[in-house]
Amino acid sequence: MSLPPYTQRSHVRSDPAAEAPAATRGTRTSSSAASDTGGLSARDTSARRGLAWLAACLATAIVLVTGAVHAPDPAEAAKPRGVPSVDASSYIIGSLDTGNVLAARNRNDQMRPASTLKLLTALGLADYYKDKKTRIKISKATAGVEPTKIGVKAGYSYTADQLFHAMLIMSANDASQALAQGAGGTKKAMAIVNAKAKQIGMKNTVAKTPNGLDAPGQHVTAKDMMVLAKHFTQNKYLMSVVKKTSYTFPGGVKYKTKGGKQVVSKRSGSQKIYSHTKIAGFIKGGQGLKNGWTSKALGTFVAVAKRGGKSYVVVILHSSDQPRRPAIDMLDWAFTHRSASVGKVDFKKLEQKPKPKPKPKPTPTPSKAPTLSPGTTDDNAGPNHLTGGVSQ
Repeated sequence: MSLPPYTQRSHVRSDPAAEAPAATRGTRTSSSAASDTGGLSARDTSARRGLAWLAACLATAIVLVTGAVHAPDPAEAAKPRGVPSVDASSYIIGSLDTGNVLAARNRNDQMRPASTLKLLTALGLADYYKDKKTRIKISKATAGVEPTKIGVKAGYSYTADQLFHAMLIMSANDASQALAQGAGGTKKAMAIVNAKAKQIGMKNTVAKTPNGLDAPGQHVTAKDMMVLAKHFTQNKYLMSVVKKTSYTFPGGVKYKTKGGKQVVSKRSGSQKIYSHTKIAGFIKGGQGLKNGWTSKALGTFVAVAKRGGKSYVVVILHSSDQPRRPAIDMLDWAFTHRSASVGKVDFKKLEQKPKPKPKPKPTPTPSKAPTLSPGTTDDNAGPNHLTGGVSQ
């Protein structure tokens, strides 16, 4: 059964026969059916059957709308022993070195990402802002985005580097929006971000907002976020940002023209910001990455740790718990259960190699026009390509 994405799911497995309409549970003989009526009249029996049929239809409709029952994930069915518990609709624990999946629940189900989507925004736009000192002048719309915010001010300019730090360390929505604004606006920026998702093999991801705020049609999967973590951790610049536990945000500057030159007229105050994820610098081998929450996505978390030269990732989506503690417990479990396996993510196979650009066709070298003596013609020169005033 194909179920709508984003629905909160029950993790209690029910008897499929009990959930099916009565007519699908098998047939009975007439005597058996009669024995269940308890001596009721035919009219009463018919009425009860009608009500039972209606109840079954309503139950089926509820299942379809809420997604309360779904086909079990084969990985969940093979859940290794001792995996730390988490009240979440989806998670994955995997090796970033080999792609081995140690444990998972509904890893291919589409879920809202909340602020963990900022990891994809950062990876996509890091290529766009090759010069991290590029300045972006903030619009009123960007300054007015809903919290969490660093408080960028309209009319002030900030460097891409400052905005990457604010976005990834304290999860600033306005900083994310500013980076999108500087890349040509949200539409163009998200085209860049989605192209990056496709390139690295995030096959079930659609990004609509640069900051992960809920939007129709926006979704990720736990498996895709594991793929994202693999590529994010290979970006030295971005990892240098997420590994910081704190950062002094310098603030923006406002320019004015003086003597034909742009000079600084105002500066906004600097402020100290602190990591919201609390992985790097807080747990053994913690590399960081990202936390998130919205009222629809609930708690989301991506955490990476590296110990003894081995790197593991935990992705948790749609958690009614605060997912940081379960994520840490799952990382600890991964390092002591490396042989556990319920599948594999083939990072290389998923990645789309850029198509080689077609080689430009060689430009023919124009031949040098011959020197003609007066009164003669060049038969290969074309009409009127003559000397000496002679025509044909």
